[in-house]
Amino acid sequence: MVQTDNRLFTDKQNLTCPLKYCNNKILFVLFVFTLNNIALAQTKKINIVNADELSFDKTKVDAQKLIGHVILEHSGAIMYCDSAYLYTKINSFTAYSKVKILQGDSLEVFGDTLFYKGDEKTANIIGNVIFKEKDLTLNSSNIFYQLSTNIASYNNGATIVSSANNNTLSSKSGRYNSNIETLFFKDSVILSNPNYTMKADTLVYRVSDEVAIFHGNSKIISKETEIKCSNGWYDTKNEKSSFWNKAIIKSEREILSGDSIFYDKENGFGEAFGNIKLFDSLNNMIIYGGYGYYNELKDSTYIDNKPILQQRYDDDTLYISADKFINITDSNNLHFLRAYNNVKFYKQGLVGICDSISYVQKDSTMELFNNPILWNDESQISGEYMELKLWEGKLKQLNVNVNSFIISKKDSINFNQISGNDLIGIFTNNSLDTIKISGNINTIYYISNSESEPASDFNKSSSEKLIITLDSNKIKQLQYIDQIKSSMSPIENSKIENRKLDAFNWQISKKPEIEFFIRRKAKKEL
Repeated sequence: MVQTDNRLFTDKQNLTCPLKYCNNKILFVLFVFTLNNIALAQTKKINIVNADELSFDKTKVDAQKLIGHVILEHSGAIMYCDSAYLYTKINSFTAYSKVKILQGDSLEVFGDTLFYKGDEKTANIIGNVIFKEKDLTLNSSNIFYQLSTNIASYNNGATIVSSANNNTLSSKSGRYNSNIETLFFKDSVILSNPNYTMKADTLVYRVSDEVAIFHGNSKIISKETEIKCSNGWYDTKNEKSSFWNKAIIKSEREILSGDSIFYDKENGFGEAFGNIKLFDSLNNMIIYGGYGYYNELKDSTYIDNKPILQQRYDDDTLYISADKFINITDSNNLHFLRAYNNVKFYKQGLVGICDSISYVQKDSTMELFNNPILWNDESQISGEYMELKLWEGKLKQLNVNVNSFIISKKDSINFNQISGNDLIGIFTNNSLDTIKISGNINTIYYISNSESEPASDFNKSSSEKLIITLDSNKIKQLQYIDQIKSSMSPIENSKIENRKLDAFNWQISKKPEIEFFIRRKAKKEL
């Protein structure tokens, strides 16, 4: 006789415990059943659309062997091959020979072998892989394609060709996101077309607008230029680009560098920002500045933000500073450098200031405008307009037009002075050798018995022409010609204002020193 345990009915606590346990178990079973239904609903099985033969391979567990004109379908993707093994339990298959995947309206993938996982919607294609979408064709030995996200990736090298613009891209590893039509490349990246070749460590290429964004050491090479930088972007369709982090543009005769550079090849202009440096190899000249603009069509360059020019010769260097520089080429293919506002210049034997300069690089002729002042060792020369001629970096001739004035210091308060209309100075080894002055000449010249003794008298003379011979930049002889007038007076019986010609203006405090140019250049090189 079966004994009944009355405690199950008399003890309230024991009565409720088994019921609670049963309810929880039922809920758990229902939860698992629901999850299975959801999973089954979300997981689509691989369907056999066609095969010439179907059999079961006993050597492979749960494998259906498909042979001849095999067509499989999964989640809207159609897959073709010559033969395949279909694993229904794990919802996957392996396809062999003449593999082809079609997805959507425009995506095609070809290869030798395909490993496909239906639950994960991933395709691993191996051997002679061709991935096509619209105008894009990717070739590789192996591609991994995620059908649910439309992302294809590779790690064994690939080449991508865009038929729309003749761009060809290659790299060791990369990824293509079909949803946003963007390619991600890494390691030994090369982008090329008939007009240029780009090399980079890392590159992102947007198919929609044909823009390449690159990182790491990058280089763009064309017939006309070579560009180097660490970061930037290039609009391959509109031929616009921006480079930063040690950006450099090289052409046949010039090298431009800066913190960042923008270049518009289609419209023929470029801009450089921050610590720019323009090197002209033809004239061995460097211009430093803070901002630069280059017009390729007019072959002209504009540089401002405290620019400074440095031109090297065999044994000397010419420095020019100004508020801005403009380098242009005229219709005769002559190159002109023009400096504007607060111009200062320095070279061996010659220092000066003026409002603006025009420098013809072919014959090394400098034009100085708006009351320039020169200092040649101990002499100050001024006028309304000047022209300096150089040859192989050495001073050859100086022309001063209108109100020419020469001042040289005799002692702490007295100055030798020469004024006239026009002046021609001849240089030997960067030192004035001969000076010819014409028109309305007036001179004051101090006389002493010896160089060691102070001047005791001064001579005032006038004429229409004057030839001055110098030795080591010191006056050796004065030759007055036509309408000569002359008088000698002792210094002690004259007032100092009577010993100064009209327009006398000693401006030695404005004379630039070499340290000014070195400091300014050093700041631009930081």
